[in-house]
Amino acid sequence: MQPSTTLAGSPGTCARSLSASPRTRRSHDPRDQLITTLLTDEFGVSADRLVPSVTVRQLGLDSLSIAELAMLLEEGTGINIENLLTEHSTLEELTTALTPTPQASAVVG
Repeated sequence: MQPSTTLAGSPGTCARSLSASPRTRRSHDPRDQLITTLLTDEFGVSADRLVPSVTVRQLGLDSLSIAELAMLLEEGTGINIENLLTEHSTLEELTTALTPTPQASAVVG
């Protein structure tokens, strides 16, 4: 998979949509789409398990898978979260880490 998403949106949007029922989840937030796609397609996690409070370890990801997820998210977002993503990270924390800060999104010129 070659994620090529530019991210924008308000903090917490992804976490809220991750808690929605998989049948009703129709988020247009690219962070939600990227996280959901990676976890379900690349790591075989059931969409029913994607709730904000679950940790990546609880989803069954081992340390190698967590490192791979961090790399794929960085490729898809341009945001380096490698040092922030641990086995204890929740999906809500992951969403926050993928939320650009005003300094990171400001154009220097």
